[in-house]
Amino acid sequence: MPSGCVGKKLQIDSDIAQPAMSRRLETGPTNITSDRNISLLRDLPKREGRRPTTLRTALHLQSNDQGPLSYLERLLEEISSWSGVDFLPSLVAPIQSRAMWIEESLASLDSSAFIYGYEFAHVLIGSTATIHLCLPLVCAHWAIVRGWAEPHYLNYTGLISPGVVLVYTPRDEAEYEICRTLFSTSYRSAVRRVGSKKFE
Repeated sequence: MPSGCVGKKLQIDSDIAQPAMSRRLETGPTNITSDRNISLLRDLPKREGRRPTTLRTALHLQSNDQGPLSYLERLLEEISSWSGVDFLPSLVAPIQSRAMWIEESLASLDSSAFIYGYEFAHVLIGSTATIHLCLPLVCAHWAIVRGWAEPHYLNYTGLISPGVVLVYTPRDEAEYEICRTLFSTSYRSAVRRVGSKKFE
């Protein structure tokens, strides 16, 4: 994410986000063109049903409509195999959260790609299962518009990157694949470039 994106905010009006700025991205599980990646996220299907209820107190938590925890456990197992990812304690989430960090030597120099430090995502397991991850602004925009996420309430304060979102937990296999795509997008934004290519 360009450094000029820091400080910009996403807004939801009647559950629909106002358009975020467009930019070229390199995301996804394979090396495909930036324009195709943007189209992939723009063409996300609309999430079925109402948005889950979320709590915005000391923490920003999903409070209902969680899917089976087995989807989150499978997702965490897969992410643990991604190059350069470490599971370390989060500095901003509850102790029972599973936080995903990029190894320092492989991390992007752009601090807006992270929640805090080199942490790009964390997952809270339990009765209030919740996902937080950091997305490039244009990707966050489409995730929100299609009903898969909402902005983290603290990004209105400037305390965290404006791309940090709460992603609703998957309820079935199709939603698992959408969730995996969003994690992959976050991951590829967080790893550094080697020459003109992202680290693989």
